[in-house]
Amino acid sequence: MKRQSDRASSRTTGSLSEWAYLQIKENILNRQIRAGEVLTESTLAKELGISRTPVRDALKQLHAEGLCMTTSDNKFVVPSLTTQSVLERYVVREALEATAARAAAQHARDFEIASLRNQILQQRSAAGDPEQLAQLNRLFHQSIHRMSRNVYLGKVMEGIQVFMLLLNTNEYDVAGRSVQALIEHEELVEAIARRDPDAAESASRRHSLESMKVRIMLETSRIECEP
Repeated sequence: MKRQSDRASSRTTGSLSEWAYLQIKENILNRQIRAGEVLTESTLAKELGISRTPVRDALKQLHAEGLCMTTSDNKFVVPSLTTQSVLERYVVREALEATAARAAAQHARDFEIASLRNQILQQRSAAGDPEQLAQLNRLFHQSIHRMSRNVYLGKVMEGIQVFMLLLNTNEYDVAGRSVQALIEHEELVEAIARRDPDAAESASRRHSLESMKVRIMLETSRIECEP
């Protein structure tokens, strides 16, 4: 995580706590801080260029949201998810993503559909870069959530997405997944562009199912390799 003392210098303690929370959360979401990594107040304070007090407040907020947990010796650590918990979240995710896709087909504006198509081009250009593809994938699905015009749905999906990003695995590391995922995204975008709610929902469910298969395979392999 890059030092950002210049941006933090003019903030009050209260706003520093919120700022630190957002910075640490973003680094967890972007995989700069990975599952299993210990979050120490002193290290984070130094990296952010602030005192330990707002960092402590930020860690408490992240802990309340489930983005970090405390160990037996009272250290904060980013949690790892079990195969069962991944499966449970994907079941919920499939239903919510399908609902968002269906609504997007009904409410998306022309410029939003054009934006989705541009994102498809960006994904194609990022072929061979799993980390960038993972970030572009997150932005792609967030765009569809916004197009649903359902604020509550977007908030619930954000919470699920946060937990999915706690995984140590990246589905785009699997050979051929980036190509298949791109095809699935293209089918979803075209269904939305045709204003076809049924097709959009079906495309979304197929995409979620394929993603879940890859994730479960990766998590099973990871667990089997652990000592």
